[in-house]
Order: sequence, then structure tokens, then C-alpha cells
Amino acid sequence: MDRETLINTIRQGIKDALVLKAKGLHNDAAIKNTDSYLNSEEITEDDVDSFLFWGGGKKPEKQKANRAFTIRENMDNNVKITTSEIKAFEGSFKEVLDAIQGATIVFNKQKNGYSIIAIKKPDGIEAIASGVINMGSRGKITWAYSLMNGLTVNGQNLKISNSNKGMLEALFNHYDGWQKDWREKLNYPQTGPTGTE
Repeated sequence: MDRETLINTIRQGIKDALVLKAKGLHNDAAIKNTDSYLNSEEITEDDVDSFLFWGGGKKPEKQKANRAFTIRENMDNNVKITTSEIKAFEGSFKEVLDAIQGATIVFNKQKNGYSIIAIKKPDGIEAIASGVINMGSRGKITWAYSLMNGLTVNGQNLKISNSNKGMLEALFNHYDGWQKDWREKLNYPQTGPTGTE
């Protein structure tokens, strides 16, 4: 049976059931009439299975025991990062701030819910981390690390003093080590400078 015949047979059964209902006949009679179409010898169980489960084609043969099979890759583009890698990153960043009196850090949660994320992109793998360094009355710094786009730093009401003047250099040095480490972990090609100028 082809698809068109199957559809027409089912439509006819539904029409007949509606006609019986319109005539005031009991629902059971309408169901029996529809069932007579669907259970007729014209529609086999294989026909129904073919259209419901195999898109109108034939039932695939059972795979042989020794036949190779493929596991579909997860469509999620995130690259797995371990909690120990996240803790190591956050700890190393806090060490940079130890030299700056009263400085604290808040890491932004990335789409994966953690402070760092690695994502497969068409042009390579990107790793991203970002956050805010709060320095109380001396202002704050918003920062972002990216393998593809380098280090970005924005200051808000930032007051430079003897105690914090080396912070930007320390931040750059930390980024430089971070990007080298993540390029190695992700087998990311080293391309010229580290992405910062």
C-alpha cells in the first residue's frame, strides 16, 4: 500500500465516523466503523509501522552482532572542563590579587554555570572567563579573558596608587600564562602574539 492510499483510507474512516455521529448514532458505532477501516486487510500492521516509524520505507534489517555502529556526538558545543581546572584557575587569579590590599574578585558565571567555559566554534575552540575586581573606594576593574580575542580590561572610577599600580601588569602576566595553558590543553594553535598588545 502506498502513502496516498493509506491516507485516503484513514480519511474515509474518519468521515464515516463523523457521519454516524452526526446522525446521532452511538459513539461505539462510529468507533467500530473507523476500526473496520483501520483493521481492514487493505492496511497491514507493516504499513502502519512503515509510516509511523520508518518514514514510509521498509523496516530496517536487524543489525548483525559484529556490525559496527556509530554513537551520535552530543550537539552541545561545550568542551568538558573539570572542577579541579576551575578551582586551579580561580585560585591562581586570587593569588594575583593578594598583592593588592582590599581587592576582591567576583567571577562571572558563564553559560555552563562556572567561571570558565570552552566552546567549539567553526574557526577553533574558544575559552572564556570574566569577572570584576572590586577595590572598594579605589574603583573596580571589569576584565575578560578570551583565547580568540585576548585580554580586555575596563576600569570604573579606578584610582591608581603605589599599592595597585602593578595590578594591570600582574593581570596581563596572569592572562599570558592562562592562555598558554589553555591553548595547550585544548590543542589550540599558537598564532603569533598572545592576542594582547
